[in-house]
Amino acid sequence: MSHEKTINFGRLTPLLILLSIAVTILFAYEVAFIGLLLGFHLSPVEGSILVLGMLYLLIILGPWIREYMGEAQIILLAIALFMPFAMGAYFYPWCFMNQLIGARLLQPEIYNNLLPSLWAPPAELLKQALGGGAPTPWGAWAPSIVYWYIFTIANILLMFSLAGIVKERWNKIEKLSYPHAIALNRIVEFSLGREQKYSWLFHAGIVIGFLAYLPWVLHQVLPWFPNIYGWNQPPFRYGMPTLFDLVVFSPAVKQGYAGVLTFQTSPVEAAFYFLVPLDVLFTAWISWLIFLVILPHVAYIMGYYPNMPALADSIARYDIIGRQDPLKLHALAGVGIFIGVFLWPILLNWRWYVGTIKKALKSSPVKELREGKPSYSFFYTLLFVSYLVLVVLMTITGANILAVAWLFLAVIIHSLAMARQSAEAGVSFTGGWWGTLQALTYHVLYPGMSFKTMDRSYFEVQLMAHSLIVSPASSLTSGPLYYSLLAYKIGEDKGLNSLNIFKTLTLTTLVSALVAIPLVIWSWYTIGYNKIPISVDGWWWPDRWTNPSLISPYPSEPPWLAHALAGLGLSGLVFYLRMKYYWFPLNGIGLLFGILGGAWGHAFPAFIAWLFKYIVIKLGGATAYEKYGVSFAAGFFLGYIFSAFILGLGMVYRFLFPY
Repeated sequence: MSHEKTINFGRLTPLLILLSIAVTILFAYEVAFIGLLLGFHLSPVEGSILVLGMLYLLIILGPWIREYMGEAQIILLAIALFMPFAMGAYFYPWCFMNQLIGARLLQPEIYNNLLPSLWAPPAELLKQALGGGAPTPWGAWAPSIVYWYIFTIANILLMFSLAGIVKERWNKIEKLSYPHAIALNRIVEFSLGREQKYSWLFHAGIVIGFLAYLPWVLHQVLPWFPNIYGWNQPPFRYGMPTLFDLVVFSPAVKQGYAGVLTFQTSPVEAAFYFLVPLDVLFTAWISWLIFLVILPHVAYIMGYYPNMPALADSIARYDIIGRQDPLKLHALAGVGIFIGVFLWPILLNWRWYVGTIKKALKSSPVKELREGKPSYSFFYTLLFVSYLVLVVLMTITGANILAVAWLFLAVIIHSLAMARQSAEAGVSFTGGWWGTLQALTYHVLYPGMSFKTMDRSYFEVQLMAHSLIVSPASSLTSGPLYYSLLAYKIGEDKGLNSLNIFKTLTLTTLVSALVAIPLVIWSWYTIGYNKIPISVDGWWWPDRWTNPSLISPYPSEPPWLAHALAGLGLSGLVFYLRMKYYWFPLNGIGLLFGILGGAWGHAFPAFIAWLFKYIVIKLGGATAYEKYGVSFAAGFFLGYIFSAFILGLGMVYRFLFPY
């Protein structure tokens, strides 16, 4: 690692505050007006790469700009952008807040009485937000805004504390791959004038990546422009525009075959997966082939899944395969393998984790901060305090304290499993629509709960189980955990002080979270909830994710414990052999990638990336991969990001100036 570089954080503070406010507002509106086009909402990391890419374009126009910046400044800029982009994302704050309107107005005789008064004002005030053109009742909203601000900050600090505890293990000892870090570092290198010999490939990747998505962008922005790719209409899945379903496309396949045949056709996936380790990619497509393509059809031939040909698409098939014998993949992979991703890396290295607790007890958080080196004592203290705050926040609104304590334990387990996937593969997957730990929260705390016996504690815990464990987790829980680990990875590798990294993450979180929820509320009343494209999502969550009749039987029809234990054992075996033998070709993360991600078509681009990466390394060695392959893949990734940004701007323009 390079020598630690000094940055005057105090001088940067005003700039970071302004940057946080501007990015949160701009990104939130871009996301809101793209609407339900999953796969075209930039993630916070992609948003950070977008800004670095724009900076790179400015440097091409004016190379003199390099004289006013260094590597540390560019990396700190990237880190400073993670949380503002996260606070203006799709699921949070938009869908997270939309669910409050849904609870108040969807079935008021049921959910309105269950939603705490501190979470949202009365239904009469929310009705005023539907059409827009109304003054924002800030006084009525003030208690809820304060509540959700503290709740948001406590969740994110909980994640920052986990990152502080595991970062040395993941980043320096195990050296997880962080594909996003590879792309970020390549952009930084070219921005500083390094590796110019290979920059033409980077430029070619940008152009090709942008042009590949330009027809789709034009189709969305200009209604008269043809849908050349056919995305977002059969046989592609609505809302997930690039997901091709062969079962929908071919009647012969639908009638004569019983497996899951979905394929992601977005080319950026293959380009990005090119940066993922070969063992992860190999395991992904092999496990997809075995568990979703071959075994389901074998089971069908043996008499299982008799109604499979009548099902509409592969996703419906996946749900049947996930729930029913003989495979019960929701239990095998969604519970067993998923929990294994959290559990086995800790158990196989338990001495190291026990050592962190011993080190924490020998120090104090105040001492570590005074020395400018926050370590285990500080982060374990932060973990305890933020966990306690979250338990108190939900308890005072009517939730059972033991149920809430379990909920946030489940959040920690889920977030570590998701973040480890992202650190190794750049993507993460959980079990089905429900998510592993949300469903288990129901089964552990509320077995036998019925629609008629729901109480406020149950409603709160289950709604937040979804909000923190499944969709919005990208901004509130597992997302910030991964973003902070990525920040330490790219920052400490370039010599940035860990305290400055933590302060940057915390400051930008405090500021951007202060903007996010008030921005949504003001937009509702001013523009009109029903007029904002993103209003189609989130409002239905209270009914879908708290209704007991829709939860059970999940993850699978009972008994499913044996399948879950089998998945846990399989995961443990793969993690152990991969740790023990360097040559072992499988990876525990790849199992989830292939089974859970494969159902949504992601194993197909993983196979394409594996094939190209294998050929490049076989023919040209590591040098050809790192210099040529990575340069082009990073450029293509950036080209896609530019196109998604243009799409968002175009959709905002379409809203303001309809035609």
